[in-house]
Amino acid sequence: MSARIIIPLTMTDSNLIEGGTTIPEDDAPAWDVGTEYAENDTVIRNHVIYISLIAANTGNDPATDDGTNWFKGLATNRWKAFDGYLQDAAVQADSMAWQIETADLINGVALLALEAATVRVVLDSHDDGVVYDQSFEMADESHITDYDLWFFAPQIRATDFAVTDLPPYPGTLTVTLADAGNTVKLGQLSLGSEIDLGITLNGFDQDLEIFSDKGPDQFGRVSAVKRASSDILEPRVKILTARVPYLRSILKKREALPTVYLFDGPTRDNEYIAFGDFERLRTNTAYGLYSDMTITIREFV
Repeated sequence: MSARIIIPLTMTDSNLIEGGTTIPEDDAPAWDVGTEYAENDTVIRNHVIYISLIAANTGNDPATDDGTNWFKGLATNRWKAFDGYLQDAAVQADSMAWQIETADLINGVALLALEAATVRVVLDSHDDGVVYDQSFEMADESHITDYDLWFFAPQIRATDFAVTDLPPYPGTLTVTLADAGNTVKLGQLSLGSEIDLGITLNGFDQDLEIFSDKGPDQFGRVSAVKRASSDILEPRVKILTARVPYLRSILKKREALPTVYLFDGPTRDNEYIAFGDFERLRTNTAYGLYSDMTITIREFV
């Protein structure tokens, strides 16, 4: 029942390999300093889509604009998987892949807000060739507890998935999502250094905060505007007392920063996954070998 975190790598142009990434960045033309843009024209600047707010918009850099000339929109489809938002998913028909080059040691990968039939993760190290190549079915059978459910329950798929057994090598990581004949989606792709926290103690609280707007109209009919929701987890983790200062320091540095929190559950490893930050960190430091840490985690949306 391990508890761990993944500190995500900050993605830059130098990390993403053009030839191995199958999502085109063609949402709009790239911004050009000499082009005159009309009102509502769209451009790409630093992997973000900007919308022109004025006519005859020339020479105004969207990346440094104060909002007078350009409105900053969403990340491009290719880069939505790294923008920090779960609800703005990257989408593509049939399959999509990201190929990432890194000199850092990568031993954890998490896919959040996922819609796919299969996921393949390949790590090609700089020195030793391919050191990891695994494909995973996203069918979630944790709810199957008897023969009736096996035959008659609707099939469901995992929407969050993590790989935490990567050998720690720098190299080229390729993550491929596939679902032939359907649209594949991914909210966030987080890869980075995995840090072990300890052992998840039996049972922890889970809350769900709903942001949908519900209310009656003038005739009393209730309608709803569906919006995102956010998971709130509060696990208790058994940790070595000697590691308390180190772990508190690591977590304090992650305050307000996107982090992947992973907790093994009663049915499988990494059963509970949250992409967010912690709201409260409480440690019951003992004089013995082990202490307890309670982390209140709010998922980003």
